[in-house]
Parts: sequence; C-alpha cells; structure tokens
Amino acid sequence: MISEPELVGEQSFGAAELPGPRSAPTADGGSTETVGDDGDARPGGGPGGRRAPGPAWLWALGGAVAASAVWAGGLYAYGTPDPDPDLGGYRASKDLCEDAKLASLTSELGAMHSKSPASSDHQSLSKASCYADLGEQEEVPVDVGDDAYEGQPASVWVEYVLHKKTDPGPEFEAAVRAEHFFPGSDIKIEDVQGLGERALVVKDGPDGDPTMHVLDGQAVFALHASAGYEGDLDGEDGEDGGDTDDLSGITPLMVNDMRSLMAELKK
Repeated sequence: MISEPELVGEQSFGAAELPGPRSAPTADGGSTETVGDDGDARPGGGPGGRRAPGPAWLWALGGAVAASAVWAGGLYAYGTPDPDPDLGGYRASKDLCEDAKLASLTSELGAMHSKSPASSDHQSLSKASCYADLGEQEEVPVDVGDDAYEGQPASVWVEYVLHKKTDPGPEFEAAVRAEHFFPGSDIKIEDVQGLGERALVVKDGPDGDPTMHVLDGQAVFALHASAGYEGDLDGEDGEDGGDTDDLSGITPLMVNDMRSLMAELKK
C-alpha cells in the first residue's frame, strides 16, 4: 500500500519535471513541426498538431477586402444613379411642322400654311411645337380695326415632349387637367382607345375645340384643332362671328394624324 505522502510526491514530480513539446528545426532554420514527448513530429506550430494563426497582415488584408466588397455593394444599391429610361425609339424633333404631315386634317380643313415651328433639345428633355393655319392662304384674316376681323381660317397646334430622364406616366392625366383648367371652365375628358399607352380628348364644353393628348412611354404629344370663323367678332354690325368648320366628328382624323406623327418620330 502506497502512503498518501508518496502519492502526492509523485504528482508534484510529474507537474514539475514533464517536458513540453519542442520544435524541430527545418532546413532553413525555421520551425514547421512540433515534436512530442514520444519523438513523433506533428505538423504545424501549435499544440496537439493545430496550425498556428497566420501573420497579422494577412488577417488585416482579408478584412480590408471584405470591407471593400460591402462598401461597393452599398454604393451600387444606394449611390449609383438609375440608368436612363428606354426612349422607345423616339428621337428629338428639329422641325415639328415638317414631321407632322397631318394628312387627314388637311384633307378636311385645307393645307397647312403660315407655319411657326419651335424646338429645344436638352440632355434631360426635348420639346418641339408647331402652329399653322389651314386652308387657302388668301383666306388669312384682315384686321379692320377696333377688334374686328373679316375672319380666321382653321388652325392646328402640335406639341411633342420627350422625357429622357423621368417617367411622365404617373402625372399624365393630372398635367392634362391642370393645363385645361381655368375659372369657369367646363372641360370634358374622353379616353381614346388604341393610341399609344393612353390617349385623351379634351373639350371645353360640348362645342369646344378638341385637344388630343397622348402618352406613349417617355413621349407626350398634344394636337389641338380650331375651327375657322367669319364675321365681325365685336358684333357691331348686329351679327356675331360664326364657325366655318364643323369639328364634331374630327376625332378619328386626329387619331390618324397622331399615329402617323408618332411613327415619323421613330424613324
């Protein structure tokens, strides 16, 4: 039977005298293996054969790469501008009076003359307009003074706006209503099917001259037709001026001309 003091002594000796693992030198003087008490080599520099951590600069480099990837992802998600919208093939117009042939309206109301085109082209928005009288040129009214005229031929006004950065769709109808609103107005708005993304015809009252508005992707169009009139506008001769043209059935003609204009501006 071993006495208790002897057992304690052996434990104390073991704790004090057992040698720890030692490193075996390599050919270049470094240490890549750990040699245990039994003489067997274990790979790596850590106890029990576990590889020791790499140099600190490798960990720092890995962290920097990860941080850069996170930063780049955040920049793409939050800081990169949206790509320019698809213009659907539409181009800017330098002369809308030339682009707008208005074959249907002119066949009914007379040829275009006294044309007044205007245009502006910017990287964010292109805008063009055209005003023209219709009919024989000798029918241009003569101002006889005191706000009286011999007459006025029918006329048209065309506008084309190409939005290159923003979407005009959400505000299309609101913009149309705002354009035609004025105190005392009684506008009537009707949808037109089969033309662009959306098309509206607006009249101020049942006998008002029509204006057609069309939204097609990034492009917005307007076409207004006015009836001609004759007579003394101030009524001093006892007669009010009267329209010379009936525009009650003109919507299909405007649809034809608008469709042709939209195709022309895609060439």
